[in-house]
Order: sequence, then structure tokens, then C-alpha cells
Amino acid sequence: MMSLSGLTNVTGEADPTNCTYNGSVGTDMFDVSRLLYPGVIKAVPTPEMVFKIVFYVAVIVVALGGNLLVIYVVWRNKRLHNTTYFYIVNLAVSDLMVTFFCTWVHLVNDLTEGWVLGVFFCKVNSFSQGSCSWSWRGE
Repeated sequence: MMSLSGLTNVTGEADPTNCTYNGSVGTDMFDVSRLLYPGVIKAVPTPEMVFKIVFYVAVIVVALGGNLLVIYVVWRNKRLHNTTYFYIVNLAVSDLMVTFFCTWVHLVNDLTEGWVLGVFFCKVNSFSQGSCSWSWRGE
């Protein structure tokens, strides 16, 4: 049974049917650990988990290496300082942003049940993914 500290009826007794909030909240009032999960909890097999981690790490390393190489080559070669190559650098920077902000989040989301990164990071992740998707369009 959930604690009813802070919820009282007009006579001051704990009553969940006719209650008013008096300002104090018990620590277990918002405890949802006893609630049943509405779906089936996903259990990722170990071989699948290892494969996904190795694959995502390889994608992240290749994306970092390739995009940093593109940026470095355009930066060092003065002949490539024109609109076309600046656009290519913009695409490389955008791809780096996707790599930093989105790729590992998809891995964590793939390997766990539900969102485990917290409310703040949910908002930051949504913002960063939206920013990354708009940055490559140049809009």
C-alpha cells in the first residue's frame, strides 16, 4: 500500500477517498517500483549485444576518422578554400555532430529497455538530434 503522508481528509485522518494535500510529501509517495511494467521486458542476448557494440564502435571510429580527415585536408590545402569544399566541410561537421550526439544514444537505447538516460538528457538529445538534422541541410 502506498504511503498517504500528506493526504488527509477534513478531520485530519489519512483517507484516500476524500483528501486534501497539506504540503508534505512522503518519500515513497512517488515510488513506482511496485507497479507492473505494461509490456515484456526486453532481454538482449550477449552475442547480439557484443555484435551491436562492436558494430557501433566501428561506425563511430570510421565516422570520426573520415570526417576529421576531410576537415583537415580542406583546412590545410588553400586551393580547396572555395564554396564547394566549405559545403563539404559543413557536411563533415554535421556528420561529426550526429556521431557525437546521436549514434551512441541509439546504441544505449537498443541495448536497454525504455529510456535510461534521464529526463534532462531526453530533452537535450531531442534538441541535438533536431539540430544535427537541420545543420546538414544548410538551412
